[in-house]
Amino acid sequence: MKPLQTSSQYLKTVLTVSLILPLLVPPSLATPLSNQKDNVLTKANFLNNKSHLNLLAQKQEQQKRVALIIGNADYQHAGRLRNPLNDAKDMAEKLQQLNFEVILLTDSSLREMDQGLQRFYELLEEGASALFYFAGHGIQMNGENYLIPVDAEVKRASEISYETLSLSRVLDAMGDAKSDVNIVILDACRDNPFARKFRTALPTGLAPVQTSPNGTLIAFATGPGNLAEDGVGRNGTFTSAILNNLDNENQKLEELFRQVRIEVSKQTNSYQVPWTTSSLVGNFYFNARNINQENLADTAFIVNPNTQNRAEEISQSNEQPEFIDSSIDNTSVIVQEPFRNSNRFTQSPPSLVAFSTPHNSVNHTNPTYYLTLNIPTNSSPALGKITIEQQPSVETINFDLQNTQAFLGTRSDRGDLLPIQVKKQDNSNLIEVYFETPIKANNQITIALKPIRNPSFPGVFQFTTQAFPVGNDSIGLNLGLARLHFYRSR
Repeated sequence: MKPLQTSSQYLKTVLTVSLILPLLVPPSLATPLSNQKDNVLTKANFLNNKSHLNLLAQKQEQQKRVALIIGNADYQHAGRLRNPLNDAKDMAEKLQQLNFEVILLTDSSLREMDQGLQRFYELLEEGASALFYFAGHGIQMNGENYLIPVDAEVKRASEISYETLSLSRVLDAMGDAKSDVNIVILDACRDNPFARKFRTALPTGLAPVQTSPNGTLIAFATGPGNLAEDGVGRNGTFTSAILNNLDNENQKLEELFRQVRIEVSKQTNSYQVPWTTSSLVGNFYFNARNINQENLADTAFIVNPNTQNRAEEISQSNEQPEFIDSSIDNTSVIVQEPFRNSNRFTQSPPSLVAFSTPHNSVNHTNPTYYLTLNIPTNSSPALGKITIEQQPSVETINFDLQNTQAFLGTRSDRGDLLPIQVKKQDNSNLIEVYFETPIKANNQITIALKPIRNPSFPGVFQFTTQAFPVGNDSIGLNLGLARLHFYRSR
């Protein structure tokens, strides 16, 4: 199972036009497509070499489309909404007709939404097209957007992040999956259903998204801070306009949402004006017919001056084309900089495979958390140390360090124990695990952490993880954020 991580280890330039795919098969019968390496070229080389256009066309013909559709209407503690179930079902049916593999969730609990997101991530492949649609209640707090499950019981604003699914988690899943195109559609700009319980008023509607994976379009039912209408028919006003336009042949994605904006604005007398934000570079078509190579040429890179010199060096040498991020500005680079790694692994560095626990009920005593790493073939130098640090949260998890273990293999396939030393400084959440015998290439290892008990609050708890090569105790490889989700006992 692929782990759901929170940040990509590198940024991607998006090259995407969607062509006709084979007929959809159910997820249970689907055969995963083989992963393909991106053959990234400079703008000049791309435009001057028609064979690369053929390569791109071939890649797009095989491009996988996956959609996670959630419609929540029957809220246990917030009343019932009229349209979301119809909206979600109709959107799922339409996307299936357009060759999307669809996961449909209706009236979902937080656990079911989490499981659906994990399934969504597992189905995505590098270079795929990903679509996430949510209809239901959504709220914003401190600039973050939260999508509300039907079982949420939020009595104060501080509980929002533990009772709901944050939009950031959805965007992180798409970024980690390395999908080429990420489409997010939110028909969730309604009144805060818990507002009367809060002592402090929160802003209305949803907040603009500040950061997202490269190659992302996010569509809101209305502008930031505004409220959307439910509509008078089977579907909400926003979703109805989308459904009316999805079949349009050879209509670019951004043109489609421009048409949706016009229709919704006209229907509501400009009370509701849908809003989009996009970092797409190339073109995406829901219903492409006979897109030729001239159309594909529109997906050529926008070359950033900061990478132009390096691109020219590659084009003049015999090097294999590498990933050149040429579609982002300096601001985007600064935002993503924490995930660019400074380390001394010279090749094939370790990666985080999974962070999981079979004991995810709050207050569970004697649980175990399993952190699994992959040290690939040709990884060099050997792995000497791992650090794990809980991020600031409503509650700090305390660990029984003396009972921490490390072993070869995974949680379900345990191998030999590995001798380790575990250290933790006072007044610090940083746990350091030293391997007495450095871990060489072509291994999987798992660290079994023993908390004294699980946290008493439900929600997501995050941990940063770093890997250090042997002989280097100061410069590590950032493996990204690992997450554990805890639930109330039922």
